[in-house]
Amino acid sequence: PAQIARRVTLPLHHDDHVVTRQETSSAAIDLIAGGVAGSAGIVVGHPFDSIKVRMQMASSASTSSAAAISAGSQYGGISTLFRGIGAPFAMAALINSSIFVTYGESGRIWDKYN
Repeated sequence: PAQIARRVTLPLHHDDHVVTRQETSSAAIDLIAGGVAGSAGIVVGHPFDSIKVRMQMASSASTSSAAAISAGSQYGGISTLFRGIGAPFAMAALINSSIFVTYGESGRIWDKYN
């Protein structure tokens, strides 16, 4: 009971709190990790989205994924699967970076006061 009362009466912020090197590097690591995770997800998933779009745009109803890949390879090789990857790549990196930093900082603040 004494520990619970002590936790409840803690102030919400400390004016004398100094951000240490460890806390700064944790936020930077979260930022980098989020960017890498978002980018990796797009690099892996974008070719599958390209194949799906080709299958949807095909005139025949029985187009397989193998047929969509082979049709794309006739018109420019494997690089056609990565056309238009720039904008999703950048957005996923930014969004996941912000999510990782927010989650990490929230956890560190929670641990600090609990």
